[in-house]
Amino acid sequence: MLPLGNGSPAAQGVSISVTAHLTEMYVAKLKLPRLNFRWLVLGCYFPDGLGLSKLLQLTTGSSIFHRDILFGWTHSMPACGLAGLIVGAIFGRRAGWSFAFAALAHTVMDLGDPLGEKLFFPFSDSKFGLGLWPWSDTGIAADLLAYYTSPVSLLVEAVCLVLAIYACKRMTGSYNALRATIDLWKRERWLDHAPAPGGGKVGTLPMPQEQGSS
Repeated sequence: MLPLGNGSPAAQGVSISVTAHLTEMYVAKLKLPRLNFRWLVLGCYFPDGLGLSKLLQLTTGSSIFHRDILFGWTHSMPACGLAGLIVGAIFGRRAGWSFAFAALAHTVMDLGDPLGEKLFFPFSDSKFGLGLWPWSDTGIAADLLAYYTSPVSLLVEAVCLVLAIYACKRMTGSYNALRATIDLWKRERWLDHAPAPGGGKVGTLPMPQEQGSS
């Protein structure tokens, strides 16, 4: 992992990924079923301001809102942990762990791009990143072309897509990610207690009880 500093050209790039953060919450729920899927979803998108930073990034063509102004601090490990503590204090331990786990998973995944993250903010403004795939700071179209013509980024997208499909199939019996998301969401509650009753495979309906003979 390389420190990028505050003046690195990488700090001005834009990075686009379609499947990475979706994969995190599906695989987390598959491997750690006690985590709350609703809070996994919210935690997963907490570093990006629940999508607001990406919207600003795409409409302005600049990553200054994504990793610097407004949402630079949300890509730090202390911020993810603190947010998890706040969620846990309000909604319960299970919610807090789920939120923090997903937020940190998002942050770790983003280390692969060239933009860099203020991992230790507010204790340090230094950015860190691996820069595994190329970027362009000349606009969204140029960045899309750079990202999706890189063998490394295409491999990352392919692996994440396969893992997401595999997790959906294991949990719901379907390859349909939308159905998996709806099913998993319905089986959870916001407050800290076990998933909604249903039993069996995640996403399936409870089996009706047999009627006794009269």
